[in-house]
Amino acid sequence: MSGLPDNFDERKRREISDKTIVSPSQKLNDIQNVFRQFSSLSSESFSPSLIEDKLNIEIEKTPAKINGKQFWLPELQLGGHEKID
Repeated sequence: MSGLPDNFDERKRREISDKTIVSPSQKLNDIQNVFRQFSSLSSESFSPSLIEDKLNIEIEKTPAKINGKQFWLPELQLGGHEKID
């Protein structure tokens, strides 16, 4: 993994991976939970409508659906004719 200190052992790297690498359905669930928390906030100093008015943005209640295509992972050629996926 890039961006991690060299002194991280395999256990620490695995813990980070377990928290950051999640399925698309889990990502969607997490996003919907954040939206639910955001939309349930109500106070005079902070509310979703206040944020939408101040920032001039509209927050959709459901995510947009798009068609996509999954490409094969490229094979990378390293020095010494070594190849990796």
